[in-house]
Amino acid sequence: MKVKRILSLVLVLIMVAALFVGCGDKPDGQTTTTTDKVVTENPGNLNGVINEERKVTISNYAVNTETYEIGAKEDREVTFKGTIKIGNTAATTGAFAAVGVPFNQGLEAYINAINFNGGIDGDFAAGKKGYYIEFTHYDDNFDAATGSSYTKKLVEEDKVFALVGHFGSPTVGATIDYIKEKGVIACYFASGVGTLFNTEADAVENGSTLFPVQPIYTTEGRIIVARILEQYPDAKKIGVIFTSDEAGVGLRDGAKAQIEALGAGYECVLSETTSDAADFTPAVTKVADCDAIVIASIQKGVVSILKAMITNGVFKPAFTTYSVAAAQTLTDIKADYDTLAEENKFPIYANAWLSSTDVEAYLAFCEDIMAFSGSNETINNSYAMAGWISATIFCEGLERIVEAGKEITTLNFVEAMESEKIVLKMGSSSTGDSTLDYADGYRIGTTTMSLLKNNDACNAFEEAAGMKNFLDFMKSGDINDIK
Repeated sequence: MKVKRILSLVLVLIMVAALFVGCGDKPDGQTTTTTDKVVTENPGNLNGVINEERKVTISNYAVNTETYEIGAKEDREVTFKGTIKIGNTAATTGAFAAVGVPFNQGLEAYINAINFNGGIDGDFAAGKKGYYIEFTHYDDNFDAATGSSYTKKLVEEDKVFALVGHFGSPTVGATIDYIKEKGVIACYFASGVGTLFNTEADAVENGSTLFPVQPIYTTEGRIIVARILEQYPDAKKIGVIFTSDEAGVGLRDGAKAQIEALGAGYECVLSETTSDAADFTPAVTKVADCDAIVIASIQKGVVSILKAMITNGVFKPAFTTYSVAAAQTLTDIKADYDTLAEENKFPIYANAWLSSTDVEAYLAFCEDIMAFSGSNETINNSYAMAGWISATIFCEGLERIVEAGKEITTLNFVEAMESEKIVLKMGSSSTGDSTLDYADGYRIGTTTMSLLKNNDACNAFEEAAGMKNFLDFMKSGDINDIK
């Protein structure tokens, strides 16, 4: 496969769901990359870091970085100076397997590349021993009780150093307090639930060990309002149609807080519904005289609300979340939209948090995925990209620790993550400001987003405004009012 063919597969890197798993499930639902167990822990560290030498055979397929053709598989015996244990409970069976399986494949691909080259702080070619990253996965089937049980197993029995790619709103929501109590690192979070939003993570008990990455709905609600005012500077009355689920409430809270922060002259009109309502007419007619409308919902809720807007003649600019910025959303409303007269075809906007402009990171992702799996089937899968990103950010924290000559401990990891901004891979390299900033106790997910708009045929989203970092905007005013 030629490079240009690979690049043609990446039109826009958009996450199409807020829920994100592993390959090769064992009968008991566990997957692990480890080949031998070490049970002696260094008492000077917290969970999951073992300073004891081990040998592991790591497999990797050769990838020609000029043609991106996959070559022979190589088994390499690598000696490591220690082990760093990580894990997650992503759903790899059931309805969310299509999200979870590629997510974990991306995560494991990056880790495999690190291990193959000698591990964290290692260099195989130079004979320098590093830390082996041992990944353990349990399948919670997107069930809160199962996910909670497996999370406790990872922390208390497997004694992981970190939960990487902590997965799905049910499990995330059920375990946040537990993670804070135990003080374990949790990096990425494949969820956008509002309970992740935190601007006061100044201690372990207050969530300093939690590092959300993808957009949190509460954060995004504020960003949506900012985008409305960019596109329609005269908009003063903004309607917010929200569903009563976690996503809807999170988006509503952010949008409402930001509209109120704008002060006198701006009005927020709230309209509540449910994603499975029998009739969406009351919800859309309540905001019919607004200048723009925020659709605070995901998946079928957005589709139903858009259809109701069309049916009831509410032809106002509609803005919604990144989690529905997929062609399928427009496909589901296209027939209704096509019945409108040209003058009534209202614009539909959605956010996006990944960009195809970071070609260097995308090609690195492709190389890691193909080297790990021996296949190119998931190189255009956005969930695999998300899993790969989760591993890059976690490993950035580890690398900062060893570069500073410090022990790998939980508190040193927190310090390393807060020390300076982290570049978000496959963000916008053209602007250079796609970063995560965990300083000052902020845990609000990415604040870098672009804006997409439906095209004339209403069968695809196209870029309406480029990637922009809203961190300063998020820190303006009293951001804690969002709570």
